[in-house]
Amino acid sequence: MNPYLKNTLLPLCATLALTLPDFFAPSFALAKTTSLSSLTAWHSQGDVEASYLEKKGGNSPISITHASALPFQVTSTQTITAVPNGIYTLLAHVRSTGGQRINQLEVQNEAGRMQAVPIPKVSAWFPIVISGIDVTNGTLSISYITQSKGHTSSSIDDVQLIKSSAMPYIKGVDASWLPAMEASHVQFNDLNGKPTNAMTIFSKLGVQAMRIRLFVHPTNNPYNGWCTLKDDIALAKRAKALGMKILLDFHYSDTWADPAHQATPVAWQNDTTIPRLAKTVYGYTVYVMKAFQQAGVTPTWVQIGNEINSGFLWPLGNVSEGFTGIAAFINAGYDAVKKISPTTKVIVHLANGWDMSTFEWFFQSLQDAGGHWDICGMSVYPEANDYTSIVAQTKATIEDMQTLFHKPSMIVETGFEASNPEEGTYFMQQLSAATVEAGGLGIFYWEPESYQWNGYTKGAWNATTKEPLPFLWSY
Repeated sequence: MNPYLKNTLLPLCATLALTLPDFFAPSFALAKTTSLSSLTAWHSQGDVEASYLEKKGGNSPISITHASALPFQVTSTQTITAVPNGIYTLLAHVRSTGGQRINQLEVQNEAGRMQAVPIPKVSAWFPIVISGIDVTNGTLSISYITQSKGHTSSSIDDVQLIKSSAMPYIKGVDASWLPAMEASHVQFNDLNGKPTNAMTIFSKLGVQAMRIRLFVHPTNNPYNGWCTLKDDIALAKRAKALGMKILLDFHYSDTWADPAHQATPVAWQNDTTIPRLAKTVYGYTVYVMKAFQQAGVTPTWVQIGNEINSGFLWPLGNVSEGFTGIAAFINAGYDAVKKISPTTKVIVHLANGWDMSTFEWFFQSLQDAGGHWDICGMSVYPEANDYTSIVAQTKATIEDMQTLFHKPSMIVETGFEASNPEEGTYFMQQLSAATVEAGGLGIFYWEPESYQWNGYTKGAWNATTKEPLPFLWSY
């Protein structure tokens, strides 16, 4: 018996298959979750004495633990067959003393596509996610891999493989800066250090959707301009060629729009009444949607405005003037989108997804003014000292929007300081699990490809190695 563990049942070995019916969710609906109760056979390879079942699970009576006082390498694997084809998300709870050279949960489909997330150093049970798992031939392998110098311990429990019956959990990015960065010859390396197109890197990391911002008449400034209709259609075509869906973000401005900046496009400033400006919004949105449709890249989602906590298209759409103008402009955009593509979902996007009171006030005011929307969009940008509470509050907001307005939510922007990759990885894992558990539709990381670009520090790229940070495979 391994002297490092005091509370074990029995060791796993390479030839012994253990049935662990409580290790997975005991009940399920085929429309949402695949039953694994009869397929929970785990095998260990390597230093099998370091792989155990413990009588102290997270939400079930037992967990799989990798631990030893001696150096060890061990992999515990389960191969699942007869899985209905589709897109899946793997949820699990983990804990670890830290100190391992490698400690991760990994999935691999029958085509050999591998996705992995690191197990963080955390004493309490911690949720992690692997999203965008594409099952096309009914087979999937789940592996728990540890290499350690000894005197370390980690455990996994509550593994669930969830299939969405309607819209899969979306792992997305907003890479609107990418064309300008490429024009400036910025280099991107894959995880092997090989120079690679950033779009290819995104695809191999399981990114399923691309968010693209649109300015009306931007400048040629590579940092604060570009994002013309032509630019965006070209980027959308590249994304679609890699199997990605499109989220089109109308800023309805010539430059950045956010809670402090919502300038009406210069060309529209003679529209000095709400009806006239609403008509312009409608016509412009129809024009853009037709252009995307004709290019073969009709958006799956469209944002009407960007972070419009204080309204948009100022001054007529400023919240200080009430919600008459805001609702009129949102409805103009909504109607235009549906005219061209009735299946495209319309998002209304606010900053600070953890601020439930602001979300309740804004969407109740919009509803009272007759506004229409399909999805509540939110931005979530925490710091290292508050991300745990921010995640909990954001989860509560997602649930609240469903309860009050019967609308699902999507995190359309998030980011974390690239200089703190360990905490950023924990944040993304936690945010992903919370979003799934709350019924959120997915997460878009904002400008992950950015490093040493426009002074932005919350990308997900290592400026030294020019490789992605763990953020990008942790949600």
